[in-house]
Amino acid sequence: HFARYLPLLHAKKLVIWCHDPLKGILSQFGQTIGMGEKPTVYDVSIPIMSLPYLLGDPEVPTPYINCPPPAAGMESYTNTLNVGICWAGNPQHPGDRFRSIPLQEFMPLSMPGVTLFSLQKDYRPRKYHDSEEVIDLCKDGPKVVDLSPLLTTFTDTANFISAMDLIVTVDTAVLHLAGAMGKKTWGLIPFSPDWRWGYDKSTTPLYPSVELFRQPDKGDWRSVMGKVG
Repeated sequence: HFARYLPLLHAKKLVIWCHDPLKGILSQFGQTIGMGEKPTVYDVSIPIMSLPYLLGDPEVPTPYINCPPPAAGMESYTNTLNVGICWAGNPQHPGDRFRSIPLQEFMPLSMPGVTLFSLQKDYRPRKYHDSEEVIDLCKDGPKVVDLSPLLTTFTDTANFISAMDLIVTVDTAVLHLAGAMGKKTWGLIPFSPDWRWGYDKSTTPLYPSVELFRQPDKGDWRSVMGKVG
């Protein structure tokens, strides 16, 4: 989301201190170093989420993440509508129980002529941050092509996003990455949304290529996925 402001910084040298999986995708903006590395000598340090305030909240055109070449190995899927899906975020996120969806809810997307590709990195049963209950979101879902062994970095994810005709994802990093790349994307938004998405519109000025599908009531993913199907 906030990488859009990096090109607006006028610095002789820009060093981006980020988590390792982001280093490749953010290297288009400047030198990247991982969280386990020691930052180089610098004159000014700025938290990235402070940039819109410090820069006067400028408008930034999208896409702003360079669209990498499509991932190899997709030759056998040229005669289908290829849809990349992501159904769950980080379970330690305070609101993850509201934004993540059982894979079973994606059954309306399983139809002739459509191939579903999983952009989901973590298939493990999860515990939410405030509960000891173990929940398996991945059981009894539609048939998907599992890409998780190939998704080590965000660059890997971007390569597969480039290869898709459409992305359908919950409110997690895949939604922001696809939107930043200008990819046609449908975002699945909970009834009480993250502040980025506002409350009622089906579009967002953040990412013109993204259409938002909102829960009409708390917990109601079935009607949302019916519309998506």
